[in-house]
Amino acid sequence: MFRIATAAAAVLGLALIVFASPGKAGAEQPIQLWFPWEGGSLWTYTQGPHGADLEALDFQPPDAAGKPCESFHSSFWVTAAADGVVTVIPNAVEIDHGDGFRTAYYHLENKQVQTGDHVKAGDRLGAPGCCPDGSGLDGCDATAPHVHFYAVLDGVRQPAFGLNLGGWVVSADGCLARGAERSCPLEGGGTTGFGRIVSNSPRRGQDDPSTPADVAVMIDTSTTVAENQTSAGDAALALLQATRPDDNVAIIDFNRSARVTAGLTPAVVDGAVNSDLAVATRYEPSTEPTNIRLGMVTGCAELLAHGANPAKAAVLLSDGHHEVGGFSGAVECYKEAGIPVFTYGVGASNEAFLKDIADETGGQFTYLAAAANPYCEFRRVRAIISGDPVGDCTTFELKQNGALTLPFYVPGSQDQASLEIRWRERRTAEQVAAEGEPVDAQIVSPGGDQLTIPYPGIKLEKDDGAFRYTIARPVSGEWKLIVNLNDKAPPDGLFVTFSASTIPQALPFVDLAPAGEPPATALPDTATPAPPATRTPTPTPAVNPPTPDPMSVPTPTLTPTPKPTPKPTPSPALTKPPEKPAG
Repeated sequence: MFRIATAAAAVLGLALIVFASPGKAGAEQPIQLWFPWEGGSLWTYTQGPHGADLEALDFQPPDAAGKPCESFHSSFWVTAAADGVVTVIPNAVEIDHGDGFRTAYYHLENKQVQTGDHVKAGDRLGAPGCCPDGSGLDGCDATAPHVHFYAVLDGVRQPAFGLNLGGWVVSADGCLARGAERSCPLEGGGTTGFGRIVSNSPRRGQDDPSTPADVAVMIDTSTTVAENQTSAGDAALALLQATRPDDNVAIIDFNRSARVTAGLTPAVVDGAVNSDLAVATRYEPSTEPTNIRLGMVTGCAELLAHGANPAKAAVLLSDGHHEVGGFSGAVECYKEAGIPVFTYGVGASNEAFLKDIADETGGQFTYLAAAANPYCEFRRVRAIISGDPVGDCTTFELKQNGALTLPFYVPGSQDQASLEIRWRERRTAEQVAAEGEPVDAQIVSPGGDQLTIPYPGIKLEKDDGAFRYTIARPVSGEWKLIVNLNDKAPPDGLFVTFSASTIPQALPFVDLAPAGEPPATALPDTATPAPPATRTPTPTPAVNPPTPDPMSVPTPTLTPTPKPTPKPTPSPALTKPPEKPAG
C-alpha cells in the first residue's frame, strides 16, 4: 500500500518510504526523522520492532548498561526526531508533526518540555528512564532504563519496518541498515555492530563541543572527612587534569568557615595543569565542624562574580554531614543561576542530603569511592557540562618495556576524533625534560598504516604525564593506538589511562538518500565501516594482569543490559485512533 506524499513531505522533497516485512505492511513516513537521542552519542539498539503492531524500537544510553530502574538517572538526553508540537503525557512525550503524523517517546524522566511547546529536531525532551510517573500508569512497564520510540500516522501505529532514521532503515530482519553498515538489536541476539549506533541527529540548542566552562570546586576540610583528605585532594587534582584549555577553575575549602583558596583562574597554563590550582587542592585537615551551606554559597558567589565562560558548574566534595547553622539559600543560588552541582560523597556519606543537592540543581551524585578512576569520572562530568558525548575512558596496567594495543572505532561523518593517554608521572618535570618520557605511542589508521607524527591532519599535544591526539575529519573504521613503556618507566610499570571521543560533523536538514543506498560522505572512506568483533585491548606477552590501584577501573563490558520489556507502552492518546478516512 502506498500513500500520496503530503504537502509537508513535498516541501522537504521527500518521497514516502514504505517497506514490507513478512505479514506486515511497511512504515509510512511522510517526513524526515532522526534518531531520538543527541547527535554524536553512541547508544545501544536493545530491541527491534515489537508491540502489537511491531511498531516500537528500544534504545538505551551508554551509562544505563546493567543499571536497574530504581535510583538510576541517566546523564544522556532523548531528543525530538523532527520538528513539531509537544504533548506531555504520563511517563512519555508525543510530538505532532502535522498532517496526522506523530512520534512517541516513552519512559522519559526529567522532562525538558511542556504541552504546547514547539520543538525542532534535536531539541532535548527528557532523560531515558523507566516509569518515573508510576509503574503501571497507562500501561507503563520496564525492566531497564531506555527510550521506547514509535511513529503514528492518522491514528494508526506504523510498523517499524522501513522506518528511516537519519538514513538508517529498519530492515525486514529488524536490523538497522545504511548501505553496507548494519546494527542489529541485542534483544534478537544480534552482534553485528555490537547493537550500538552513533546518532547523526542535529545538535540544536546545545553548547558547542569546544564551549569553555567555569567550575567551582568546593572541598570539605572538616574533622569528619579528615581521614579521607587524600582521596578528596586526589579527586580535585583529577578534575583539574580533566579540564579543557579555556576552562577556569576556583578552589574553595570549608569547615566552620569558608575561603576561596584559588579564585577562578585558567585551569591549563602552557599546556599543563595550573600549578597554583594544583597546590590549592592540597590542604591541612581541620578539627572544625562542617558548614556545607557556607562552602556552597561561597562557590556560587565566586562563579557569579567572576565567571565569564558560557558554561558553569560546581563540584562538591563532602561527606554531607552539615553541622553548623541552617541550610537556607545554599541551593537557591545555583537553581536561580541554572548552575548544576555535582556532589561526591567522601567516606561515610549522607547520601540522601548530597543527592538532594544534586537533584535540585540538575547535577548528579556519586560516591567518590565508586569512581575508581577519578580522571575518567571528571572527564565524564566535564563532557556533561557542555552537553558533549562522553566517550570512552579506561585504565590499564603496563610494565616496563611492555606494550598495549588500544582499538578505537570511529563512525562515519565525524568532524574530529580525540585520543588521550595519561599516566601518573613519578618524576619531576625537570627530570622528565632531561631523561625523556616513559611512554612511546604510535597511531595506526584503519587501513593499517602506522602514522609518524607530525602527520597531516593530526595534532599531538604533550602535557605533564599525558599525550593528546586530535585527528581532523578521520575516516571511519577501527583506529589503534599502540602504547609502549620504555626503559624510562619505573620497573614496576605504570597505570595508563586511555580516553577517546569523537565530534560529529554538523548535519543540515537535507533530503534522505534513497532507501538502501549509502549516504554521500564528505571524505573518501576506504576503511571497513563495521566495527570489529571485539574492542578489548590486545596486550603483548609482556603485559601483566592489572592489580588494584586508585587510578584503575575494570575493562568496560559489552554484555547487554537487562532487556527492556517487549510489551508496547499504551497511551490513551495513541491506542484509540479515529477511523482512518477511506482512500
